[in-house]
Amino acid sequence: MSNTFSLNLSDLIESTIFTPYGADANDMAYRADKFLNSLQYETGDVLEKKEALQRSLQRWIDMAEGCSIEKLEDNVAVLNGGAFFMGSTMLRDMALRTICERAEAAHTALRALIRHSGGEVQANALVCAALAKLVTGQEEEAYDILSISTDLHPKHSLVDLVWRSMEPGASRLSIENLCYASDMTWTITF
Repeated sequence: MSNTFSLNLSDLIESTIFTPYGADANDMAYRADKFLNSLQYETGDVLEKKEALQRSLQRWIDMAEGCSIEKLEDNVAVLNGGAFFMGSTMLRDMALRTICERAEAAHTALRALIRHSGGEVQANALVCAALAKLVTGQEEEAYDILSISTDLHPKHSLVDLVWRSMEPGASRLSIENLCYASDMTWTITF
């Protein structure tokens, strides 16, 4: 693959502003775990929780629609919403189909989050941002983001799947498989 697009590490992870007051990726990742535990161990209306989660996922992407990465860096709701969905493997997997369906807005929201997070949240956001670029046919940028993701988080589970989806002739099928896995995660969880 000819790599004429060149995204470097500082372009990807260095923020243009200080993290805004109230944005806390680690806290949102903790809340994501608590939410998943509540699904497994607490009683309550599971269908209501599923619908609320789906609305939250749509709202997170809606807020990013038509915005720049820099503008979203100052949006606490977008940063925290992204951190919540990228804060656990299961919630990330649930978000994959929506990320693929609304790739441009999702990519922008994820790129803002990457600049204001670390650890698992950043690792998930990186690979999902690469996937969003791959879906929109921007393979060179997807390649750059995935390369940086591999350097920063070499043992991330989804990275290998996205790399394989970039192999010639595999893209559509592999992306559909990821979306199917997303659907199955919703089904199994609820």
